[in-house]
Amino acid sequence: MKIKVYVEGGGPSKSLQIDCRHAMSTFVRKAGLAGSMPGFVACGGRDDAKEDFETAAKSPKDYLPMLLVDAEGPATAKDPW
Repeated sequence: MKIKVYVEGGGPSKSLQIDCRHAMSTFVRKAGLAGSMPGFVACGGRDDAKEDFETAAKSPKDYLPMLLVDAEGPATAKDPW
């Protein structure tokens, strides 16, 4: 199954989002996972990444959507995402 990772980062411009996708791909490839590379979607801000991920997760796709955001603080049961 294919995986698509919705990433917080890249800012609002297309060129920064392209740079973010390239950086994530380079990171994963250098980690030794070149044979099973996920796709990356640079979403800009944290809330945008969450919204894009939720939209992908609600509709049938031929890939597994995942979300990658940095932690603003400790995770709690009330805000698990």
